[in-house]
Amino acid sequence: YHRCQADHPEFTTTYESIGQTVDVDISYLDLMVVRKTILTTYDYILKTFTDDEGVQKPAALRESSAKDSKQSPKPEADKDVSDNVSTLIQEALDTIRVDVRFKGTDFSLCHDDGTPIALLSVTAASMRVLLTHQMLVEATIGNITLADQLDLMPSDESSAMSETKQFNHQAQQDPRRLLLYIKGDELADFRYETFDTSSPSYPGHNATVKLRLGAAHLTFIERPLCELLLFGSRFSAMHGLFEAARQAAAYGTTQLTEEMIGSGNKCHFDVVMSAPVITFPRDGIVPYSSSSDAGNSNRLGVDVIVAQPGELTISNEFTTVHEVGRDWDVNHISLALQRIGL
Repeated sequence: YHRCQADHPEFTTTYESIGQTVDVDISYLDLMVVRKTILTTYDYILKTFTDDEGVQKPAALRESSAKDSKQSPKPEADKDVSDNVSTLIQEALDTIRVDVRFKGTDFSLCHDDGTPIALLSVTAASMRVLLTHQMLVEATIGNITLADQLDLMPSDESSAMSETKQFNHQAQQDPRRLLLYIKGDELADFRYETFDTSSPSYPGHNATVKLRLGAAHLTFIERPLCELLLFGSRFSAMHGLFEAARQAAAYGTTQLTEEMIGSGNKCHFDVVMSAPVITFPRDGIVPYSSSSDAGNSNRLGVDVIVAQPGELTISNEFTTVHEVGRDWDVNHISLALQRIGL
């Protein structure tokens, strides 16, 4: 954490005119996901930190608290100090930059007895938040892979562990065991920026959203996918948590949409999303034991059908039209769906 005053001689050079800078670096994490352990911990948290009945304060304690509050009014000096602290905090938050860098995580999905089902790996991710008189949010997520780990022999398991230590890059995976992977360098690239209408560089809109989603490649191998669906269904006890998170996300999205539309602010967006490319092997089986084409990541050694739903592009552009004696702002929205194939 760095804090620099505006009159510092290196404020505009070394510190790039940013009053506060926060840098967070998170190492690579290896996590084992076991249903029994997670549900036991979830149940413990519910019983320990939640109170459905709502414990009330004893009457005597409530009366005592009310009496103390009446007899001890808040001094005026304390109010002045509080106002000064609030002013200092507000000034401190005027310019701040937060950089978070994450090397990645391996999620080993396992049965209750510890036998592995699949390995979900997320490589490097980063996020930057810059707050000045404007706001900038940037986030990128690297590659993501989901590898089948059913029926791993001891030698294969030790090999998988060594790959985990090397951050599980896609090139180190057996291509026949990859259920999900991304072609390209990044899974997602997100950017959100607001603009000051009084700035000389004002582009004509109040905010801009840019999103790029890479194409995920899913291999539909019947047995491991059925095991994963069964693994996920066993978390039904956490349905309340998932539903609360879904409702919160839906409510936040609705509020943001209403605010953007109702306030009359102009928001420019540029979104390119590639739909998952799904590969269906013959009979839903890939012979891991076969040595044919094992070194070729583009072939599974069996006949396949490849479904490519396509790429969706959404963008808009603002123009001004003079009609009926006044200027009107027109929002042109373009939508395209391309590269569909089977």
